[in-house]
Amino acid sequence: LLLTADCYWNGTWRLPPENVCECTSGSYLSTNSINSIFSCVLCPVDTYKSAAGDAMEECSVCPMRSHTVGLTGGVECVCEDGWYRGVGESVNESCVQSPSVVVNVFVERRTSGGV
Repeated sequence: LLLTADCYWNGTWRLPPENVCECTSGSYLSTNSINSIFSCVLCPVDTYKSAAGDAMEECSVCPMRSHTVGLTGGVECVCEDGWYRGVGESVNESCVQSPSVVVNVFVERRTSGGV
């Protein structure tokens, strides 16, 4: 696919509507509908876009108990202090508290064989 566009000094460009653009992770496509100028802009604070791709894909709101530490252009959200994601869980998962300390544990010993 060959794209033709007018590129401007400030990093914006103008494309015919049938063309498809990609924005990097942490950004999405913003369109000025008056003059069809498109530009990739950073995701707002506490939103993220983890992968480059379809520019029309919006930034996602950070899952519960996570944030972008006050920064724009988030590619993932970090858990608040005292909250965690499990090993292998994606950035789309909400953060959870770690289990509390185990107290009052009763251990019963059983032997095998015999009465």
